[in-house]
Amino acid sequence: MTTVLITGANRGIGLGLARHYLSAGANVVATCRTPSKASELKNLKGGDRIRIHKLDVTSDQSVAALKHEIGETPIDILYNNAGIGGPHNRGLDDVDYEGWTETFETNVQGPLRVAAALRDNVKSAKGKIVSITSGMGSIGALGPGFLMIYAYRSSKTALNMVMRILSFELQKDGITVILMSPGWVRTDMGGPNAAISVEQSASGIASTVAGIGLDRTGCFVNYDGTTLPW
Repeated sequence: MTTVLITGANRGIGLGLARHYLSAGANVVATCRTPSKASELKNLKGGDRIRIHKLDVTSDQSVAALKHEIGETPIDILYNNAGIGGPHNRGLDDVDYEGWTETFETNVQGPLRVAAALRDNVKSAKGKIVSITSGMGSIGALGPGFLMIYAYRSSKTALNMVMRILSFELQKDGITVILMSPGWVRTDMGGPNAAISVEQSASGIASTVAGIGLDRTGCFVNYDGTTLPW
């Protein structure tokens, strides 16, 4: 049976992925910073196929505790989904450098910290590490008129590079690394006017991930399977 671990599973895309995989019969290891407040996650129907763990991806101790709790459990798909929007500065006169640092700690260092800690779990399943990034991290797609949100955009660009590097390092272990844009989704971060629902995004992500093998490790793709410009 497929086992999927999802960080930031208490809301938005993470919650949607947990719901999708449970409905497909998979085992789900769902993590979030405060499980006691994750009411929607705790109400998912999955019986003993869902396990909820506390995890702060910015903390070495928290990640080590998660690794201890799950032991040697093989992980078929690790979703690095936890992330923050960071400060929405609009130009040089409105840059929150402290918030920018926090954004990098969560969106860039966090996924690598989790991947490093759970590498052997994924390796034992010859599995996949999927990091939820964003089309907003694409340098090639950026042009005049786009929102100049320095912190979030640069964090996703950096995440893309970090995971691209990781794809080369882990290829010898049979681990496939994927950079996945979920699309513009109606979540707290995406807003109510976004183009697609959480369910559409989660279903598309799962389908696309299923179709990507080691020969495409390190790819940057959209939820619908289309390749995105770096």
